[in-house]
Amino acid sequence: MILIADSGSTKTDWILLDLESSQRTNFVGKGLNPYYSDTLTISNEINRLFENAETGIISNIYFYGAGCSTVDNKQVISKGLKSFFKDSSVEVFHDMEGAARALCKTSEGIACILGTGSNAAKYNGKHIEQSAVSLGYLLGDEGSGNHLGKKLLHAIYLNTAPKELIQDFEKTFNLSVENLLKEIYQKPSPSRFLASFAKYIRKNKDIPFIKELIKSSFEDFLILVALPLNKDKKLPVHFTGSIAWFFKDELAYIADKLGFILGNISQKPIDDLADYHFNSK
Repeated sequence: MILIADSGSTKTDWILLDLESSQRTNFVGKGLNPYYSDTLTISNEINRLFENAETGIISNIYFYGAGCSTVDNKQVISKGLKSFFKDSSVEVFHDMEGAARALCKTSEGIACILGTGSNAAKYNGKHIEQSAVSLGYLLGDEGSGNHLGKKLLHAIYLNTAPKELIQDFEKTFNLSVENLLKEIYQKPSPSRFLASFAKYIRKNKDIPFIKELIKSSFEDFLILVALPLNKDKKLPVHFTGSIAWFFKDELAYIADKLGFILGNISQKPIDDLADYHFNSK
């Protein structure tokens, strides 16, 4: 048995894979980003998820996670996992490695994540050759749920959105400027809070103002993040993540408008990662 995880800032997709029978068990847990979760938090979540599991039958754990780009951050995840899975081999990878393996398989391409946050990398069919510069939720994350949320809130509270939209937003959320600023600057996980408004954007995506907001966010991502990895636009650009999936029509439109070759769009990479590890056994 092997255990595979694909973790973002909001949730973690897990899959338990029997290498002999190819039987799979999927389940979902909390997001385990080492920038927001310490080893104790991770350990508690693992204990909650696997308290009734037979840990001895799991030989290898492959964890792909947002924020797992440094040795120290990988150690945070690894220690949390090893506190429970004491006899299992644990390997921790950045979520871009998982996205690339899931989306590109063994071919060259640009792998992109558009979820709570965003990122991209150039993949040569075996490993990541070049990564995009990631400036995080404050300075970057173009095309993500966080970025969409920021653009919407900026337009609502500075009154640049249509009056009808502002009135509907106020009726829906009843969120004062003071409470908005508390959520962003005083409470944990501001990126998740900002990304939560993507549901409202999706619900109202046929409103012309919202439609342009979505397109401009994706345009920012493709020009500022994907293009430096693919200047001649000859490699296909693949996407995974909830934002890419639920706004795939808008994403496809902007990719075509800017002259990119659009590849796969996947909601989440966990099943493709299971295929990758099953075929690599």
